[in-house]
Amino acid sequence: MKLRFIIILILFTNYSAISSNDSLKTSKESKVFGSIHTNFNYGTVNKKTPKGAFELSTALIGLKTTFNKKVSSTLILDVTRTTNGFETIDGNGNLLTTSYFEGSKYTAFLKMAEIKWNINKSISLSVGQLLNSQYLTLQDKFWKHRYVLVTFQEAYRFGMPADFGARFKFSFFDNKLSYDIGAFNGEGPFKYQDVNGKMLISNNIVYTPNNNIILKFYYGTEFPPPSENHKNIYSSFLGFKHNEYRIGLEYNFVENYNFGNINYSGLSAYGMYDISKKIEMFFRYDFIEQATNLRYAQSYLMGFQYKPVEHYYISINYRYTVPNYLSKLYVNFGIRF
Repeated sequence: MKLRFIIILILFTNYSAISSNDSLKTSKESKVFGSIHTNFNYGTVNKKTPKGAFELSTALIGLKTTFNKKVSSTLILDVTRTTNGFETIDGNGNLLTTSYFEGSKYTAFLKMAEIKWNINKSISLSVGQLLNSQYLTLQDKFWKHRYVLVTFQEAYRFGMPADFGARFKFSFFDNKLSYDIGAFNGEGPFKYQDVNGKMLISNNIVYTPNNNIILKFYYGTEFPPPSENHKNIYSSFLGFKHNEYRIGLEYNFVENYNFGNINYSGLSAYGMYDISKKIEMFFRYDFIEQATNLRYAQSYLMGFQYKPVEHYYISINYRYTVPNYLSKLYVNFGIRF
């Protein structure tokens, strides 16, 4: 009898251990994704140089791995232009032509390297190099035409697309309301942390009362080097979507741009209308103003999108900018997989 009891106890112990190990096992699933954005553009006035050109704005590849319901990771490599031209003014205020060697305009860089931990149903923690919740995680997805043109804040460099840091996200009321707070280097994906180790603190609130309306407010503050000003970023967004159309409106303000005494503000309004399942009409208007010298610029974009098959997009669009009065015709191609 005692021997039988010992055998049953051993078998039960082994079964419990196996069941416990099974519950700890991960069912790893990986998915490769990517996108290519390319275009041909032609200037309709002589001010545009070169007159016509083929361009590649994005060649991106990524890997997302889900280990279980708690932990996942995302890795993205992007190929884009990581250096920029600049203007030089002489002592009399005249614009000087400046030339320099910048290397390749198509440089591969690490855009995202995120480890995400879902602590529970309402709280998650992300660490590594994270996409910017200032505009890239919501407005970019709502706009859906990144292959044509990036959203306002990325176009006018109101913030970095990604940065090294950590972010907590809290969800409430069945995910209708979310709040995330993060701490980042503030240098973006192309530079190491500054010698003073000052951080960018971000706050982001998103409210979706129903399937048609999205409200968003972002506030970020970046601590400056000694003897300089705090940089503050304010961004608000309102989105409305229905069966055939979407409308987006955002207002942005940057105080002490680059820690100086210059403030920038800007407005972006855009909309899309589905003419059919394959054809869409869209428009966008951007207005940016430098408060210090009351300088401003406006940009108009209008075009059509054709989707011959799923994941492949073609757009013919016209763009006009003020006050340089440049007009361009674009043919954009985009594919996502």
